[in-house]
Amino acid sequence: MDLREVVGSNIKAAREGRRLQQDALAHEAGIHVTYLSGVENGRRNMTLNVLERIARALGMTEAELVRRDAPGG
Repeated sequence: MDLREVVGSNIKAAREGRRLQQDALAHEAGIHVTYLSGVENGRRNMTLNVLERIARALGMTEAELVRRDAPGG
């Protein structure tokens, strides 16, 4: 699994663990829901600024989202 897929999977698992819909997380992070969908599916290369905003919206650190062995939020 490449890093985009790892990060996307970690974001999705954390979001689902918090019972958030994609649109709620996207709104909280200040990004478009279709962009978030692409990130979660490993199709988008996001910037570090977006990673920071998503992490903040999830109440996590950026490092937690990029870990290959992350427990999923």
